[in-house]
Parts: sequence; structure tokens; C-alpha cells
Amino acid sequence: MTTIVNDNNNNNEKEREKKNNDVDEQQILLRIELLIVNTGDLFKDTKIIYETLLNNCNHTNCSRATAGVGIEYILNKDLITSYNIEITNKNRKRQAQKATTEEENHHNNHHAKKSKNDNIYQTMLPVTATSCPAPVYFNAVFAWVKQSINSMEKQRTNPFSNFATNNYFFNSFLETLKKIYRRLFRVYAHMYLQHFQEIRALDAEAHLNSMFKRFVFFALSHDLLNRTETLPLDNLIKAFVRKEGTRQQQQRQQ
Repeated sequence: MTTIVNDNNNNNEKEREKKNNDVDEQQILLRIELLIVNTGDLFKDTKIIYETLLNNCNHTNCSRATAGVGIEYILNKDLITSYNIEITNKNRKRQAQKATTEEENHHNNHHAKKSKNDNIYQTMLPVTATSCPAPVYFNAVFAWVKQSINSMEKQRTNPFSNFATNNYFFNSFLETLKKIYRRLFRVYAHMYLQHFQEIRALDAEAHLNSMFKRFVFFALSHDLLNRTETLPLDNLIKAFVRKEGTRQQQQRQQ
């Protein structure tokens, strides 16, 4: 019996395999885009709600970045680096604005009074810093998250980044993403456990709850947070999950 080998069949199999690989890569790229876009939105929401507390979360009231009794968040090298980059950029911008104002005044022969803030520049953190006031810690977190999201977005749009085909790139992306959610969660833990009465006084409790539920549900649904990391707010999260489950059940029964 003669076996007939058809080269066309082999070619068809290769084409089908290539199409399947293309589909898989496209799905990975779409997932990456979904994660980056939503993370950017959740980061902005977290920063906005924290900034409502700036009058109360200060160096005096919050000399440490804590979340209840026995939990303190401390700085490490990447947070310090990001914070110092952010401060350097702000100081350069302030210096450029000051130089522009002085040039305009000189050009117009104006003798403007020197502002008492003209020589005030924010101070960078020493590389050995650990404990710090809460505003410093969370501003360092915000600086690091912003820089990380910008970096991930550049990688995503770079045709040579190989996100979809290189496991190293994709795994590195996921690890950074999990770190972002772990650190942003700490902002909520601090707000709930150290400033909840102030949030209520500002009539912002519902707003905080809404933002936190969106944040934590997205993170948990995409395996970006684990229960060990969310322990400081475990009871609150369980209550939100129960309430959401009840709501969905009622919707199904309608």
C-alpha cells in the first residue's frame, strides 16, 4: 500500500496554526490594553479621593504611613527613586517659571516684590530613608505608579516589546501590575483606618466606598490582589462582596 504525502495538507496545517497563534497573541494584547487602561483610571480615582484628605493627612497628624494598629508601610529604593524624580521635575518646572516671570518683569521694567515662596523647593528623600510621614509615602507611591503605567504603555505600543510572544515580558508586566495594586490598596487602607471619621465629616463616605469597590473588585477579578495583602480591610471587602452577591441574585430573580 502506497502512502501519499500531500505537501498542501502540511501547508494548510501550518496556516491554521499561524492563525491560532495570531488569535492568541491578539487576545493577550487586548487583555494587556484592558488592564493598563483600567489601572490608569483606578489610579486617578485613588489619587483624587486621597487628595480630599490633604488638610488632615499631613506630617503632624500622620507622622507614619499606617493602616490601623501594628501596620506601617515603609519606603524602599524604587519608591524613593520615583519620588525624587518627581520632586526634581517639579523643582525644575518651578525654577523655569520663576526665571520666566523675572525675565518678563525685567522686560517690562516692573519691580515685582519677591514672593516668600520664591526660594521654597521641595526636598528629595535620602536613599536610606525608611519610615516617613504618610503624605510623603503616598506621594512616593503615586509617583512610582504614574511612572510605571507610563512605562507599561510605552512597552505596549512598542512593536518590538514582544509582550504577546515573550513570557518574560508578559510575566514582568503582570508582576509590576500586581505591585501597583498592592501599593494603591495601602492608600485605601490608610484612608479607611486612619481617616474614616474625617471622610464622613466631608460627606465623602459613599464616594470612597464606590471608588474602593470598583478598585478591589477589578483587582480581585483579575488576580491582582490576594487575601493576605487585603487583610487590613478584609471585613469591609467581605461585606461589599456579600452585598454585591445579593444584588446580583435579586437581579436574576426579576
